[in-house]
Amino acid sequence: MGPRHTPERSPHPALALVLGLLLALGLAGVARAQDEVTIRGQVGQTLGFFLTEGSRLNGDEIGDEITWGPGQVSLNRTHYQLQFERRFGWEAAGHISLKGYWDAGVAGLEALKGVANGDSSTLLELDQAYVDLYSDLTDFRIGRQRIAWGTADGFNPTSYFSPLTLDLTRGLEGLVQPVTAIRTSTYFNVGTLSVVIVPAFEPSEWERVLQDETGLTAENVKDYENPGEIGLQFDTFYRGTSLYLSYFNGYEDQPVVWEGEANLHGAWRREQKVGLAAATAWRGFTLWGEGTYTFPGRVEGLDEQRAGQIWGPTKPYPTAVLGVDYLFPRGIRAELQYIYNGRGSLLKIFNESDVPAGQYLMGLASIPLTDDQTLELLALDSLRDDSRVLVPTYRYQLTPTTQASLSLILVDGGPASEVGQKHLSDLDQLTLAVTVRF
Repeated sequence: MGPRHTPERSPHPALALVLGLLLALGLAGVARAQDEVTIRGQVGQTLGFFLTEGSRLNGDEIGDEITWGPGQVSLNRTHYQLQFERRFGWEAAGHISLKGYWDAGVAGLEALKGVANGDSSTLLELDQAYVDLYSDLTDFRIGRQRIAWGTADGFNPTSYFSPLTLDLTRGLEGLVQPVTAIRTSTYFNVGTLSVVIVPAFEPSEWERVLQDETGLTAENVKDYENPGEIGLQFDTFYRGTSLYLSYFNGYEDQPVVWEGEANLHGAWRREQKVGLAAATAWRGFTLWGEGTYTFPGRVEGLDEQRAGQIWGPTKPYPTAVLGVDYLFPRGIRAELQYIYNGRGSLLKIFNESDVPAGQYLMGLASIPLTDDQTLELLALDSLRDDSRVLVPTYRYQLTPTTQASLSLILVDGGPASEVGQKHLSDLDQLTLAVTVRF
């Protein structure tokens, strides 16, 4: 995804939070054994190569085109992360993590994002920074954190605060983005009530995505007014089944956009969601499911009867996932999920209001070859148009802290398919990665 343009925010609150946590972690006096600072981290290198020929227009000028061929470098990235943790007796704990990456020049995938040479690296940025406070009845987590709700593996409709990114330049896995929030967990005899308050909504990257997906740009995008978001989740355990009820009141991850008389208009829109998730075990199988029903808010100025094309839902819609996995002898694991996305395609951010629901099968298999070697296969198949993405991966544990992997990204689908419309069918790649953890 491309760069986003959002209202300027003062860096002082985040800076104060980091400095305060650093002081708490390192300068709080003589630490007892359980209060020592724990340092963890990782550093890795990912090198990718295109397997097919392809090209993209890179702007409006005739001849301004990006081309590539088999063997050309698609990604050449060094990434790293550093975590600091410290407990303060049994009452509190602190966590800070920093991350960054460096690109050796602009490779193919970065060029497709419109990144200029030397502008693609984020050498160091704050990942998470929070404090935990514990009591007999309620626990608190305050600061920048990842909030993962739900029971599904990968695609979680009830994970309202941490949407997955679809940026292939940041790795094959979807990166769950942290948010600055206050989270409480209150414990009762019958279950746990979790409350999440996000004081300031953080817009996602959307402007270049809109242009890539529709060829258009939006003007007069109405800003959000009340930036706060809130979510509630109650979880309990009943007759061998974990149950989660949830509610969310906040903003969509991107603005709704519609055609006006002369240009595109847009507005950030609030939405409300109610969700249910469950997980259980039966005769060696693990079964899970979760779903939400979303109620988009009304937008002043958007007249559905007079507007042309609308990019965004105009009616309430459901989203759901059902999954099962099984562990066979010799440690072989197989998983299958059915995904129903009432908003439309999973591969697009801006879906038309009248687009049919996206339906998918996602499978995952893991086969241990030896104690140090594993073969994995991830497959995503669109039931709507029979397009698919396959990612076979070979992993080799070189040492207890060092792992190497070799992956293929294989995309199959015609020009009218989901992968064809997103221009992914010519992005087949081979990637080699080495990661060292400490």
